[in-house]
Amino acid sequence: MDINYNKDNPVTNTRAISDSPEQVAKIAAAYVEGMQTDNLMLAGCKHFPGDGVDDRNQHFCTTINSFSKEEWMKTFGYVYKRMFEANTASVMVGHVAFPAVEDEIDPILGPKPGSLSKNIMTKLLREELGFEGCIVSDAMAMVGACAMCPIDDLSIEFINAGGDMILFALENDFINVKKALSDGRILKERVEDAVRHILKMKAKARLFENQDEIINGIKISGDIKKISQQIADKSIKIVRNSENLIPLKKKDARILIINMQVDEHHALTAPYIRELTVVEDELKKRGFRVDRINAIGLNHHKLEKEKNNYDYILINCRISSRDYLGGTLRINWDNISLFWRGCVINHPGVIFTSFGDPYKLYDLPFLKNYVNAFSSSDDIQRSFVKVLSGEISSLAKNPVGIDGFFECEV
Repeated sequence: MDINYNKDNPVTNTRAISDSPEQVAKIAAAYVEGMQTDNLMLAGCKHFPGDGVDDRNQHFCTTINSFSKEEWMKTFGYVYKRMFEANTASVMVGHVAFPAVEDEIDPILGPKPGSLSKNIMTKLLREELGFEGCIVSDAMAMVGACAMCPIDDLSIEFINAGGDMILFALENDFINVKKALSDGRILKERVEDAVRHILKMKAKARLFENQDEIINGIKISGDIKKISQQIADKSIKIVRNSENLIPLKKKDARILIINMQVDEHHALTAPYIRELTVVEDELKKRGFRVDRINAIGLNHHKLEKEKNNYDYILINCRISSRDYLGGTLRINWDNISLFWRGCVINHPGVIFTSFGDPYKLYDLPFLKNYVNAFSSSDDIQRSFVKVLSGEISSLAKNPVGIDGFFECEV
């Protein structure tokens, strides 16, 4: 439910639905209602009071939602009210501070994160917005929480502030809560209130019913793989086609694919790095002659000599917040050498595609032919080649805008 006001926010940059509150509310409400059909699954909305304003990472520190209370009610507040109308079962409170509602701010640590703030969980979420479901914490091991409170007090502070369920609780959390309950630092009434919210959520999820009957009653309709491909076919956005390269005109063209990605030796999620080989396979099926290289460590002097042997150069970028560097999406030194000395910029057949985020045009504003594909899945790669070859049209909308480059298309 975060709103991606800041393209450099490493938590929301590819996870948030849009930079438009109306679009977030519209799509998220449909998602919640669909997910909770027959209560076979329950939805949890995060990260209250709302991430996406500053450019930092809750995993690294407490981030700040700097909106005024009035601005917040028209944006994040509007979205959460719509989620409550959709009857969402839970809200995850993030390690995001909202100074506009705080009475006291620590002169060194700053405002409390939502996960430790009574003003945010009890006064704003419960009393003002009227949420009656279960309040769940984000992972309390994250620095955005544990740096703001002694570790033995984390679970106690969360419960006292109005939280119900602790994410990734450890044995010490149970011990600390029991001690606090026995010595009066947590009131029995508050624990009972939290337990009621948890039990109500479990009941809504039908966990107290006969599970075999529920499972046997589930019916799968439709071919999931077919549906996934249909969705992918509507998920390619041509942002710039200033040289009218798409669809490709020469059907037996020689194509060079240059993959831009994070070096797997420096990536936190190296096992998930995709080489985007499906694009190559699909082009070859259609009769194109294809070579593929990686931009990392690219010898641009060699490429300068060889680039004119190709009709088209496809620069396929898969750098996303799942890679390291705190979730940044910015182009790094490993890949920028591709453009040094104007190496490929002046080739007449360059098409740049971002497989994972819509922001690369900000770092590379000189690109004349630019596509947003939003994901590196095999289905998306197949759909991209369909668009390239003119088999389908580009039907997607940009969920976010970049000032001066393109607008959000609601």
